[in-house]
Amino acid sequence: MDRKMTGGGRVDTGDVEPAKGNAKPKAILTTHGFELFINDAEEFSGNLQFNDHRNGDVFHATSIDQILFTNDPSLDSGNPGSSFNTARVSGAGRLNGVDGVRFTAVITDNGEPGKTDTFEITFPDGENPGISGVLEGGNHQAH
Repeated sequence: MDRKMTGGGRVDTGDVEPAKGNAKPKAILTTHGFELFINDAEEFSGNLQFNDHRNGDVFHATSIDQILFTNDPSLDSGNPGSSFNTARVSGAGRLNGVDGVRFTAVITDNGEPGKTDTFEITFPDGENPGISGVLEGGNHQAH
């Protein structure tokens, strides 16, 4: 059975952009989008993009080394139901035009409409601070 997880969203960095004029201060967010697939032969493919609005970094995965779909019983992926609710992904990509940057990501689907879904991305060599948190907006969907 083919499996996939798709989605995207925003995660709050905890940083705040200073107020301009009479406007209120704005939270600085990261944004991401992805499509991850595993077919019946256990071959995987996909894409992942991460934009860090703290520093303007743009990351796009160019190769996926591993996708592992697992089920965390403490989460509920909601309807439609799925046999998994968590994706663990690793590979390499392009960060601000520089190829070969390694990454790992953990993505969860914790029901609808996505308010408790989570996204975590790390860069083991320290090229970007990464992010980990609950979505401020968006949705992840395990299929």
